[in-house]
Amino acid sequence: MSRETCFVSVLGWSGSGKTTFVVSALEECRRRGLSAAAVKRARHDADVSLDGKDSTLFLDAGAVTSLYVGDSRVARFSVTPTVQDRAFYLRECGDLDYIFMEGAEVEGCIRVGLAGSADRPEGLKRPAQECDLVLSSDAGLVKALAGTACLDPHAIPEIIDFLEAHRAYRGTSAL
Repeated sequence: MSRETCFVSVLGWSGSGKTTFVVSALEECRRRGLSAAAVKRARHDADVSLDGKDSTLFLDAGAVTSLYVGDSRVARFSVTPTVQDRAFYLRECGDLDYIFMEGAEVEGCIRVGLAGSADRPEGLKRPAQECDLVLSSDAGLVKALAGTACLDPHAIPEIIDFLEAHRAYRGTSAL
């Protein structure tokens, strides 16, 4: 029986370690044989193609999708939908164990807040009560967040264990 794709929203201030966490989580998933994808959501257009390049020209001309196929990588360019929901990401990423979403959220995602250098709850970008897991190596902040699931951001195997338990629970609770 296949389990549903688990969306993990990775939230935090700029410089809090979101990208580093996603890279480490992807490596741990690969080590465990779990399939995963990553999504980077920015509040500005992707800086991967300059105006006037063929990929951009194709989209501007009305293409729904434009592929750039190189010798070792393929880049897919699509027009951003007005509503980004689970179906959009599943269509773009495929049927996977995990989709790690840096700076994006969808309904039912697991929200992981990175504390970065925050040493008190008020310093978090997202209030701890709105997160399923807070990642912090600051002992004072972890103590202040008693009752909230907290792990060290470098404890990647334990974080993936947490996500796997959360995903398994959601899979059985949906039955």
